[in-house]
Amino acid sequence: MFDWYWVFVFYFLILHCRAAVLTIYLHRGIIHETLVITSKAEAIFKFFAWTNCLYFDNYKKFLKAQHSKHHDESDKPNDPHSPYYYTPKQLLDIYHNEPGRPYYVSPEDFAKYSSHMQINETWLDKNLYQPYQNKGYWLWYPIIFCLYGPIGLLISIVILRYLLTELYLLISNFGYHKIGYKTKGGNRRDKDQARNVFPIGILFAGEELHSNHHNFPGSAKFSRRWFEFDMGWFYIKILEKLKLVRVRH
Repeated sequence: MFDWYWVFVFYFLILHCRAAVLTIYLHRGIIHETLVITSKAEAIFKFFAWTNCLYFDNYKKFLKAQHSKHHDESDKPNDPHSPYYYTPKQLLDIYHNEPGRPYYVSPEDFAKYSSHMQINETWLDKNLYQPYQNKGYWLWYPIIFCLYGPIGLLISIVILRYLLTELYLLISNFGYHKIGYKTKGGNRRDKDQARNVFPIGILFAGEELHSNHHNFPGSAKFSRRWFEFDMGWFYIKILEKLKLVRVRH
């Protein structure tokens, strides 16, 4: 008999893997530069970024510019992905970089926010990740087939890509500024509607504490009060013990 419980657990682990890569490697490490990531750790993170649809052309400079602009213009008309100026349908429109549409990053934004970044490409970047940047998630299929058989594989073909891209982005870019509670302090800007979706940041590895992050964007730790828990920070402390990352701020 097909066991739906274990399918749910497996997809939770995939989603959490994506969240961990996004929050530790991309968000706290590359974008906010609160972590120093060793070459060994980056090799691991890049592989999982590739298998979770997070690797694309010039992704480091693009995300750095886009997210920095988001903090400077949070929930104002120039915010690249504010749910107060874009509908959920528009926020699903991610495969482009054109003026007037969400997620747009202009040449001026690149020059202002990410021109200082040094990009070191490895053999894997040039020969695997870049040529096949939209194919990495296929590696999940043989694993799913071995674990759950043809029924699990069929379900995965239908929902895996959607789970890793559109659904995740909609939850984060819409929910983080619409759902939950706001906190005060730090350098939050006018009209910034960032919210803590939930005080226990497990599903999205701490990204749920989005209001805290907007208050203190230079901090690698997102939890601020005794009842808040940041799973991403827990992982960071483990990686720090293994000498794979170092907390800068």
